Amino acid sequence: MANLVLRETELRRLLILTLATVYLFGVMGLAVLVCMEWITRGRYAQDSVSKHGIGHENSSRLGGAVIAVATLIGLFTSQFFQLSALQPGPYLWSWGAMILCGILGLVEDFKNNLLSPRFRLVCLASIFVVLFVAWPWLIPVKLGFPILSSIMALPIIGVVLAVIVCVGFINAVNMADGANGLMSGVAFIAFTLFASIAGADGWGWGIVSYVTGVFLIFNVVSGRLFLGDGGAYSLGSLMVIGSFSLVNKGLVSPAFLAVLFAYPCLELLVSLIRRSISGQSAFLPDNDHFHNRLHHFVKLRVTSPVVANSGTGLVIALMTSGVAFAGYYFNLLSVTDGRWGYVFLLIAAMQLSIYWLLGLLDKRVSQYVVGT
Repeated sequence: MANLVLRETELRRLLILTLATVYLFGVMGLAVLVCMEWITRGRYAQDSVSKHGIGHENSSRLGGAVIAVATLIGLFTSQFFQLSALQPGPYLWSWGAMILCGILGLVEDFKNNLLSPRFRLVCLASIFVVLFVAWPWLIPVKLGFPILSSIMALPIIGVVLAVIVCVGFINAVNMADGANGLMSGVAFIAFTLFASIAGADGWGWGIVSYVTGVFLIFNVVSGRLFLGDGGAYSLGSLMVIGSFSLVNKGLVSPAFLAVLFAYPCLELLVSLIRRSISGQSAFLPDNDHFHNRLHHFVKLRVTSPVVANSGTGLVIALMTSGVAFAGYYFNLLSVTDGRWGYVFLLIAAMQLSIYWLLGLLDKRVSQYVVGT
């Protein structure tokens, strides 16, 4: 009977995935969905339940690999039909950086701890040094602050600072990817906005958004496929390079991007401060992130592990990146407006306050359980 219930549950879940994917993304989305389902059933590159402190069952870490391969297929297909998704120059180099970053993360997904964190940092930095030396045009110089823009325009200093931002952001994405629908939701919102803001030049971003959306549905409904390091590295590199490009074109302000990527950036900053105070290594993972505390709060009140996990990720993505999307969609504030900085400060204050309150609540619950 238990096996029958399990089969019915899996069948119901697969039916929801199929209907939602076909309705939203068509036949190509269904093909990507089938590939994801095949990977999860094959149990390739399995992640442990306890690694992130949230997972309810072992899941594959190859979600990012599926996104990268499907995106590249879409890009080359669009190039074949002359839709100009792949253009020579910095655009092609940017996609190449995504591939190299993704491969670096994929090695870690298949063989955990094969490469030390420091070695991966050096590899990531080397990739972006080559990128910015070859195409210094990608270095952001239109930042809205004359002094900072002048510093970024300096040949060597600009490259160094740009590399630090890229490597730091990619690691922030990897660190924040701890719940279903969290960083995949942030990435989906970001790429959708990039495609819309870039206009005629946004076809490539549209393809990435399309594939990420399919993964988001699968990730939220099933919870059996994770972005992994390969996904965090590849999508993180695309998000930061896309941000640099839009800033240089004057299409968005850095303040808007701060709101769009508020969660990974704030989580990296808080984690570094917390670990430095406690004397922990900045390279070692822990389970005291904002999403860990929020998930602990939610799972005590929700019976379904999938709902608790996916609900945590989606709520965080919507309360941070969703604010940027709502502001753009409803034309509440121009994406080039510097007043997005105030919105970022409000989000930061809200996130830090909730993080502190959840910590207090968790201590009280623990004390009550011990006393009982």
